[in-house]
Amino acid sequence: MIWVGTKRCQGLSDEMLSISLKKTIDISVFFGLKLYIRAHQTITEYDIQSLYGDIISVDYIFDNKKPLDEVAQYEGIFSLTTSTADLSIFSYCNPVVCLGLDKVVESRNGIPYKEIIGDLCIHNTQKAIDFLNYLDNNPVSFSAYKNKILNYLDSMCYLNKNFEKEILLYFR
Repeated sequence: MIWVGTKRCQGLSDEMLSISLKKTIDISVFFGLKLYIRAHQTITEYDIQSLYGDIISVDYIFDNKKPLDEVAQYEGIFSLTTSTADLSIFSYCNPVVCLGLDKVVESRNGIPYKEIIGDLCIHNTQKAIDFLNYLDNNPVSFSAYKNKILNYLDSMCYLNKNFEKEILLYFR
């Protein structure tokens, strides 16, 4: 279980991030998964302990050095905190949850979380667990989930598939 952690910033309070981490820990414990906290390079383990030490009730692995693209390839469930790092996580189509951030997920960084991951973008931990179990036991639904993510990434990255050709023509 990988929590892609961040610090408080515009639109995200310490309380919201604490709720996200607490719910991530609950899911990690439910599934018997090790907790991995992947923080931004500017966030130290001391920062994590200072901000969230009172709610971290399990052993965890901390990292802020490995390239995000490498971490995104890990097998596991990713818990997102609505940062631009989420685009790297999405690109590998692992199961993701966005927990306890209902107030910002509609507009944060222009990424439509609820539209992309549906029932995994929720405040209710049990419903997230139920939907993760559903995806795990239903390959057709998991495939549809992956396709939804890929379609979003494709629409975002390739608004004009002829861009390079058109820009060359323009400058000629």
